[in-house]
Amino acid sequence: MKIFVSHSSADANLARALMQWLKSALVGLRSSDVRCTSIDGHGLAIGTDFGEQLRNDVCGCEALIVLLTPNAIRSSYVLLELGARWGTKRPILPVIVGAQDSSKVLPLPLAALHAANGANDAQMFDLLAHLAKLLGLEAEPPAAHLQTLGAFAAIASTHAADQNIIPFYPTSHIGLESRPDHSIGRISSPDVLSQVPQRTLVSGELTQLGSTRTAWLLVAAKNGKLYPQASLAKTLGKWTQAVNIGRVQQGFDTGFEYTIMLVAAGTDSNYMFERCVRGHAESDDGIAARSINPSDLTLLDSRVIVRAD
Repeated sequence: MKIFVSHSSADANLARALMQWLKSALVGLRSSDVRCTSIDGHGLAIGTDFGEQLRNDVCGCEALIVLLTPNAIRSSYVLLELGARWGTKRPILPVIVGAQDSSKVLPLPLAALHAANGANDAQMFDLLAHLAKLLGLEAEPPAAHLQTLGAFAAIASTHAADQNIIPFYPTSHIGLESRPDHSIGRISSPDVLSQVPQRTLVSGELTQLGSTRTAWLLVAAKNGKLYPQASLAKTLGKWTQAVNIGRVQQGFDTGFEYTIMLVAAGTDSNYMFERCVRGHAESDDGIAARSINPSDLTLLDSRVIVRAD
């Protein structure tokens, strides 16, 4: 096995585009040379012992390419594959989609790996040159595979934008649609899956907001519990606001994922959030959290982050 593509099954379209580029860019690369489990023709044979074959492919392939997306970071299989491969001291080639660099999404010691940006043609050409050298294959001239690389980059760019703004768990159970409305406001920082302290700064911009709506920053846990943080000033433009991530006690939630959400709240939700932050709601963790089901919220933007301290 020459190449193993480690990826989340939720990113099958991205993996398929990568496969098409590799086959058009490397002279003599055959379908049987590449394992990509979610793509027809590159998966495991019927009757194969899944775990054993996966272990053999991950550890024995000449090069492992990992598609680092927010979906992949949440995948226990991807992290298991990376850990097993790291132990062999054999090449790991990360292609990152949805964050700025691997150090912001990978746990140590994997965070030290240099990654190619999937939406950057120059970096992908560098990846191809390194891969060709590892495999002892010749790379096709750029003109022969620019189209397939462009198709991959387009999917990577769209995928990155989508993954940066949608929480990693369903929001319908707390009265929110998953697709955000960026015409009202956005979050500009922190980056997706950033490791942040318990007290962290969030920045963004509001472009419009009706007189009956109030912009709020919330922190949501994966169990659906909302942590109202602060309402933003009615004045439009750029803003920065400190929020609390998880429990106040230092280190209690280290390594846990939370979603910072920018929402536009109607009258009912605004009243509910005001009661929470003023201490009229029961709180078991110092930041006035309770299970609430707001009915008049619009999701504007969100960031999934990781509590670091």
